[in-house]
Amino acid sequence: MHMSDSLRGARPNFEGLRLSQTTVLLEVLRNSSRAERGFLERRFHERASGFPETLAFLMSIQAVKAVGDTLTITEAFRCLEQERAGEPAAAILQMLLQADTPYRCEMLAYLRRFSIQDGTATYRPSVELQSAESAVRNYLIDLGVLSYDESAACYLVAREHSNLYAFAWQERERVSPAQFRQRMQAREALGLRAELEMMRFEQLRVGSQFENRVIHIGAQDVAAGYDILSVSVCEDGSTMPRYIEVKAVPVDSQRFFWSENEVAMAEVFGAWYYLYLVPVVADGRIAADAVHIVQDPHAAVLGPGSKWIVETGIVQCRLAPDG
Repeated sequence: MHMSDSLRGARPNFEGLRLSQTTVLLEVLRNSSRAERGFLERRFHERASGFPETLAFLMSIQAVKAVGDTLTITEAFRCLEQERAGEPAAAILQMLLQADTPYRCEMLAYLRRFSIQDGTATYRPSVELQSAESAVRNYLIDLGVLSYDESAACYLVAREHSNLYAFAWQERERVSPAQFRQRMQAREALGLRAELEMMRFEQLRVGSQFENRVIHIGAQDVAAGYDILSVSVCEDGSTMPRYIEVKAVPVDSQRFFWSENEVAMAEVFGAWYYLYLVPVVADGRIAADAVHIVQDPHAAVLGPGSKWIVETGIVQCRLAPDG
């Protein structure tokens, strides 16, 4: 279970780009007797704006190359245009798919936000996302990949480009067994660092009188459903048990994964159970001073009125006894 990711903070790669600009620059390159960048830029600005962004895009997808101060259309793009009966949009889309670039990554990530409804890939973004995604969305509309259905207030992938939607899902990040093991080891090491930081945090919180009651359960039993056993000190000096599950989380989303066993323990212990969400900053440092403590997370995260976005991603199946 985890919080949904968002597009906040990232500058769109397609920002400032439209197909009309791309085709103008290609026409200028095809029809000019001179190939110097400065000359071509002046010719381009007679008909369009955004020369740096347009050139960077075409060079990134290897449709245009630079040799010194001269710019030319690549032979690969010329061949694709001929194969596509002189349609630059089709050739641009093909080059965009072939080159491993940030533009391709953003386009495929955007298409994965669509889902199949009545046989058509459909997407209805929030107002916030609609603005954040406008650059890549508009370029795909220009290419004929997307259209907008006003009656349903949603975007559709054109039927003739359904294979592109399938390709977007097929091209999700591939992880080899060795990479998976390496990532799991790194995640375990980060989790252990967060637990040790929270051990120190708890010992300071309860003070010298109760610091010996702070026990690192995760070092003894990884299946306990919590990492640290501590105490909550009442006003009269008495104590109650505090079962703490430590999660190292991204600073912005505080996204975390919660195992079935941990959820069960959270339900059993109720207000005695705590989530300690420990932010990890960009350089991998544990920000222990910014820990977010959630008491009774079974109710606070999973209960009615929760402010958390909860997603489930595992389907367990088994054959019925009479199957």
